[in-house]
Amino acid sequence: MKRDDEDWFDVLAGRQVAAADTATKQEALALRAAVLKMQDKQPARVIKIDAVQRFKKRLQDEGLLAAPSRNAPRWMAMAATLVICGGLVMMLREQTGMQQDEAAEISRGAPNPQVVMVKQAQQEAKILQQNLAPLGIQLHIQGDAELSTVEAFVPADQEQKVNAMLLPYQKTVGSDGHLLLEFHAQGKRP
Repeated sequence: MKRDDEDWFDVLAGRQVAAADTATKQEALALRAAVLKMQDKQPARVIKIDAVQRFKKRLQDEGLLAAPSRNAPRWMAMAATLVICGGLVMMLREQTGMQQDEAAEISRGAPNPQVVMVKQAQQEAKILQQNLAPLGIQLHIQGDAELSTVEAFVPADQEQKVNAMLLPYQKTVGSDGHLLLEFHAQGKRP
């Protein structure tokens, strides 16, 4: 490309060219001004999302665009999850040599109790049972003076009150409303 052409393109692009020929400079500036003036008069082309959606709908209606199917991936994913879970349970049972009852407990999930250290386990369990009774919550107690396990299911509307009663023990009701505590007599924890 000749030097004159390079200068013309530079001026057209809006760059300053000091050594450019005057005629070349004037021609490029005139063309630049005309293009900029035309650009200001024309509104910017904006494609509205509604127009795109209507266009897709029309293509689907005419059979040119397949309708999106979301049902197949969901059921396939659920089926794959069930197959994997079943395989894991069977594999776990084989590798550990567990009996059927033991495997059922693991797959069901046994909750872990929250441990509370107290002077007398059974006495604390009975006190908690008496405090929960006015709320209509039945507390099941198992154990003796050394170790007592308490279990209850707390309705969501009573959870805040029960948590207030559990504050001295620094414990709370589980996220599913399940309360499972183990009161241990101090110095007697296994």
